[in-house]
Amino acid sequence: MDMELQPVVLEGYRQVLDTAVTQEETLESIVPDTYPDIARIVTAVGRVYVRDCEPGEGTVRLTGTIQTTVFYIPEGEQLPKTLEVAIPFQCLKDHPSLRTTTVVQSSATVTFADARAINPRKVVARAEIMVELTAYELAAKEVNTDVQGGPEGSLEKRLLPARDIVITGVVEKPFLFSDLVRMPPSKGEVQQLLLCRPQLDVMEGKLIGRKLVVKGSVKLYLVYQCGDSVTSTCFELPFSQVLDVEQEAGDQGSQVDVRLKSVDCRLREGELEVTVEACAQAVVRMEREVTLLSDVYSVSCRLDAQRSPCPLCTLAETGGTSQSVRHFYQTSVEAKQVLDSFAVVKEVTQRSGEHGNELAAQIQVHMLYLDEEGELRGATDSVLVTCPYQIPEGCQRKVHCRAVGDLTAAAVSGGIDLRFELEFRWLTTKEEELLCVSSVASTGDYEGPCSRPSLVIRRVDAGEQLWDVAKACGATIQDICTANELASETVPEGMILLIPTKRV
Repeated sequence: MDMELQPVVLEGYRQVLDTAVTQEETLESIVPDTYPDIARIVTAVGRVYVRDCEPGEGTVRLTGTIQTTVFYIPEGEQLPKTLEVAIPFQCLKDHPSLRTTTVVQSSATVTFADARAINPRKVVARAEIMVELTAYELAAKEVNTDVQGGPEGSLEKRLLPARDIVITGVVEKPFLFSDLVRMPPSKGEVQQLLLCRPQLDVMEGKLIGRKLVVKGSVKLYLVYQCGDSVTSTCFELPFSQVLDVEQEAGDQGSQVDVRLKSVDCRLREGELEVTVEACAQAVVRMEREVTLLSDVYSVSCRLDAQRSPCPLCTLAETGGTSQSVRHFYQTSVEAKQVLDSFAVVKEVTQRSGEHGNELAAQIQVHMLYLDEEGELRGATDSVLVTCPYQIPEGCQRKVHCRAVGDLTAAAVSGGIDLRFELEFRWLTTKEEELLCVSSVASTGDYEGPCSRPSLVIRRVDAGEQLWDVAKACGATIQDICTANELASETVPEGMILLIPTKRV
């Protein structure tokens, strides 16, 4: 009996790497001749820009720059100066699944930065960065959805409808935009720009057909000298980009991120010229319906049907929660005004808490402030933030945590009062292995009409379904239901069935 399986090839990206790498970089820098000597270093603020991400055979290499702004007080002066130190870095990660064809998405964060003076003309800048890497490989799997052949009416097939949520696209798009920022008259004239700290926020990633619309903004937090004082302000530059995806799909947990490649701020005649180079990254998921040939037998001959596990992603959902955080930082001297403050997520872990499982986020809070004497000071503090956390049984979950919105910092008696919003976002997935017929062959005819009685009386054993009974007896489900007046295929354990043997 000739039979032919009907295969379908399912294509999509599979994740082969998801990791975070922490490393520290240092660099000695000479103070330029046009800059005054260093009397005291106040603090350092770091930003990281990823330039290139190159996958290779068994490895991926990330290169970029840690732009470190060193605040210092010059000898014989009261007002601060800043020195820009560009620390180049290279991050290597080895993994056997990486190939030149692998698509790698990356992001990086400065979790700590400082500087010290070796002498009045030389400094050592140090920064710790956390690099997140996620790699995807295009893969294909073949599943059998049907079988044809054999004498007409002899094959009994069990077709199983299933859903498979697959990554259909891993895309990125570099883009560049510029803007001219005019300082409001109420802020006073900018005499010297000390710090331009960018913060990138993605507000929306909406999939429309084969277009992914990404909207966000780059906030610029500026610290500058105005007359005989130091002050600060903030500007917001909106952006939008459209990414092309490989095929039209419904939104099933698609994730969007934008990483900065460089930010250039130049002060010209009281106006700020800003150029932002960035790269939008997206992972697009689609739900597709799949019919699997989960089992087959014949009522006219013996079949050997081999079944193999077929892995499918049956769930992909995004979710999350937010935590309002309030923290008090005690200063050694009274603070008068906070010029700049921001929070960075250093580490997120899962642990058992007093009321069950919880997420614990270690946050680094950075502050730049003036004391009552008008002296510039910098400070860093750690904050632990927890939230309840439960994973549905049989699921996996990837958690991402970030501070959203503006961090509010106010100088109060004894220290600085900090308030910010921390967002926990996660992608929940569930992988299941469903059995699918991988091969089928006839092992010979039944020995003859007398080898099988025309009617069998059989008891339903524990865990058996009507399909199992019909297959064991070489009958059809329809004939069993008719003979026993069954309204459905659900039969209780221990039920006695009359089973008419099907003969073709």
